[in-house]
Amino acid sequence: MNKENELFANSQMQKRKTPEQEEFEKENLDVLGYSVKAVNQALELMHKERELYPFSYRGRNWAATTLNGFVQGIMLDKFPDKMKSFFGSYSYVGSKSLLKFKKLSDKLIPENIKTEKVDRERNQQALLFESNIPIIYIGYTVDSTMDEITGCYAVCLDDWDKLIWVSDLTDIAEASGNGRQIVIDPVVNGPEISLVRLKKAEERKAE
Repeated sequence: MNKENELFANSQMQKRKTPEQEEFEKENLDVLGYSVKAVNQALELMHKERELYPFSYRGRNWAATTLNGFVQGIMLDKFPDKMKSFFGSYSYVGSKSLLKFKKLSDKLIPENIKTEKVDRERNQQALLFESNIPIIYIGYTVDSTMDEITGCYAVCLDDWDKLIWVSDLTDIAEASGNGRQIVIDPVVNGPEISLVRLKKAEERKAE
C-alpha cells in the first residue's frame, strides 16, 4: 500500500480506548467469573464429541474450533441479551467493552488467522461507522493434547501482539474481588506468572 492510500485508509479509522484493568474487572465481574465455568464445560463437551469419531474424521484444527464454538454457545445460553453474532462468531457486548472468546498461545496471545478485520481488532482500531469500545479477549490456554484447560484470562492488547494487561479469570471466579493482575515484562512482552499462582494451580489440580 502506498502512502497516499495508507493515509486515506487511516482517515477512515478511529482508535479504541484501552480500559483500565481494575475498572474493567469490576464492570464485568459476573461474565468474567462465568467464563471460567463455560470454558471447562465446553472442554467436557468437546471431549464427548471427540469420542464419537476417529481421528481421521477430524481436521487439524477441529479440537480448537469445536471447543471455541461450545464456549460461545454456553455463553449465549447464559447471556442471551449480551451475546451478539459478528460475521458468524458470537461476542459479549458490554457497556464499555467488546469481549471476544479465543484460544491463547503460551504467551497469552490470541491465536488468530490474520485478516484485515482481525488486524484492525488486534490493533484496537475501528471503522468510523463502528463502535469504538475496546476489544478484550476472553481466552484460555490448553495442554498439547487439548485434554486440560491450563488457564483462563482476560487479555487486553494493542499493536497486534503487545500485551497491555492480563487478568487471571480463575482468581476472579474463586473470589468476589478483582482478579490477580499478571505483571507484563516490557522487554520480552510476555506474562510473568508467579510461583504463588503456579502453586495454587497445582493445589487445585491435586484436589
